Amino acid sequence: MSCDCSKQSKDEYLPPKKDPVTGLQDAIGSYIIVATEDEDKFRFSHDRYMQAAELLANDCRKEEMHYIISASMMYHDPYDSATKPTQLLFDQARHICNAVDAIQARPSITKGPFRDLLYQAAETAREQGARSISLYFFQHCLMLLPDDPWKEDSAEGSYQETLTLMTKAAASYWYLGFFEEAEIILKEIMSNAKAAADKTPAFIIQSRMHAQKGDAHVAFLNMKRALADLGVDIQDTTYEECDREFHEIVRLVDITDRQLFEGREALIDRDIFTTAAVMIELLSAGFWTDSLLFYYLTLKMMRLFLEKGLFPQVAVGFVHLASIAIGRFEMIEKGIELGNTALKLFDLFDTDTYTIGRGVTLHSLFLGHFVSDISDQIPTLERGMEATILAGDKLVHLLNVGVMCAYRLWSSYNFEEVSAYIQYQYENFPDWPTDLRGGVFLVSVRQFIQALQGRTNWREAAHIFDDDSHQTQQYVGFIQSHASSAVRPLFFYNSYRIAILYRFGYWREALELSKSVLESISNVWCVRHAYYCYFYISMSLIAKIREEPHCADRESVLKTIYKFKAKIDTASRVNDTNFAVWLHLLRAEIADVELRSDESTLSYEAAIDHAVVHGLLSDEALCYELYGDFMVRKGATRPARAMIRDAISAYRRITATAKADHVSEKHAFLLLGSRTIGTAEA
Repeated sequence: MSCDCSKQSKDEYLPPKKDPVTGLQDAIGSYIIVATEDEDKFRFSHDRYMQAAELLANDCRKEEMHYIISASMMYHDPYDSATKPTQLLFDQARHICNAVDAIQARPSITKGPFRDLLYQAAETAREQGARSISLYFFQHCLMLLPDDPWKEDSAEGSYQETLTLMTKAAASYWYLGFFEEAEIILKEIMSNAKAAADKTPAFIIQSRMHAQKGDAHVAFLNMKRALADLGVDIQDTTYEECDREFHEIVRLVDITDRQLFEGREALIDRDIFTTAAVMIELLSAGFWTDSLLFYYLTLKMMRLFLEKGLFPQVAVGFVHLASIAIGRFEMIEKGIELGNTALKLFDLFDTDTYTIGRGVTLHSLFLGHFVSDISDQIPTLERGMEATILAGDKLVHLLNVGVMCAYRLWSSYNFEEVSAYIQYQYENFPDWPTDLRGGVFLVSVRQFIQALQGRTNWREAAHIFDDDSHQTQQYVGFIQSHASSAVRPLFFYNSYRIAILYRFGYWREALELSKSVLESISNVWCVRHAYYCYFYISMSLIAKIREEPHCADRESVLKTIYKFKAKIDTASRVNDTNFAVWLHLLRAEIADVELRSDESTLSYEAAIDHAVVHGLLSDEALCYELYGDFMVRKGATRPARAMIRDAISAYRRITATAKADHVSEKHAFLLLGSRTIGTAEA
């Protein structure tokens, strides 16, 4: 040990001052240690030598060893992110973690450099997705804070450093599910933070913890308190008042290219940025609990933009304003225009991963199906997912995954592939089946696929989603008991139940379930699931008329069908790609019950053509099945047989084996006739 680093420890901790080269040569010659790719590093040739060395070194103070190593590396080989690999950073950080006791025992040394390196290592690990390692570094970083960490002008640290470290550590604890540890740190932040803006990140983390537990109401109260501390009050309002303000605001929120150019260089006031961040969290809570609150907060954010100018989070405000324009007022063109403005703002503030992750995901959920093929939204969602991972936005990350699975299902991805993707999520989110936002999407899509594949009790309408790991009655009870407002999660879950009930012929049960869905359908604004429900409820109503042609409410049922069809028609005004199959099938089925057979034939053909051209295999199978049913009713046995065969083939191609069996059983006589003829000819 020739450098001054060895003098950092007491003499009794230091090894004898003998030539180390001779010892190395003897150890190498005895095959006790071997060289590595780095000529300055050696390793034991077997684990037992390492264990023996540890047993022989009874007086070894390992923390002293790690302290000397860390101090030497920081002095002789300081980490530079531009020129050195991150592994060197992690190696230095681990030595510091193992030397914490030795560092704390030396009150005379400055601990700031050690904290700086640990913080850098923690952030690097977080960015690389190593969340547990990041938390490990943050934990030891907090251990090296001074006795009075909140003191403003201390030689050992600063108020801002403490605030940053504790906020980051609390976020890491929350992300990994250590809620109690996170709560302890958050309470300390709220007790010692000097400004409302300093407390806001803690409020946001606390709100997300409650949201993850399903208590969106408490999450809302936390955010409301944070806004009040920032000087923003939330007042009671009505839909009528919000409607008046909406029409006023929607005329004023146009952003020119000049504003976008100037906004790239403009400085954003910290208070505005903080207030907007809280509003975004409140909007999230509002969507899942209270539609009026969601409406009100969207308008409040847009009013803030009109008064103060551009800030990153207003891009999400534009997405929500667009969803209100379409969902409440059917202003499709204006909604898409507002959504395009949001996309421009995402590009403008491209370094704000939190806003991009949340905003891009919500744009795809609310608006994506109006502007492009469903399959084209999947790369967009992947962009949003990357941003949510970087931002550590766990709730939106899981929501993104849920929306991704829904869109893959609608894009006719192979069911086995979608199921494997859902199963993979256990690695990132072990508790996703109990999540009441994105987890609901995953559970619903998984059970929908399982039913079509025959892995559920699909022969009983009441248990059509039930299998060994999932029971509908228990899951609905779980949502009702754990969600502060169960309406939204149940809407998404029941939308898939209605679809699967109709697909297996249980139209009565689908109509019974549709009553609760229609009561809450306006609360989800313009997400695709609303139109998904309109389609399958309409198809179930048509099945009712077909089965009960002389029912007393026939006229009112037809009016309802036309009403729901008109909503899908409106949604398709700008881009009908994602709605054309539904509309063609509705026209065909309506024409059939109204005895306009020629029109039915043309509409069925158009539906099949669209599904084939766009590769929508699941929709194609449904078209063949319905067209075949139509031909059977008309007595056209031979073309009906061909259509039913095509339907069975299409279902099998997407591995919907139970549905293929269902069609085969339903038309067994028709298909049996073809086999009998073939046998006779043979």
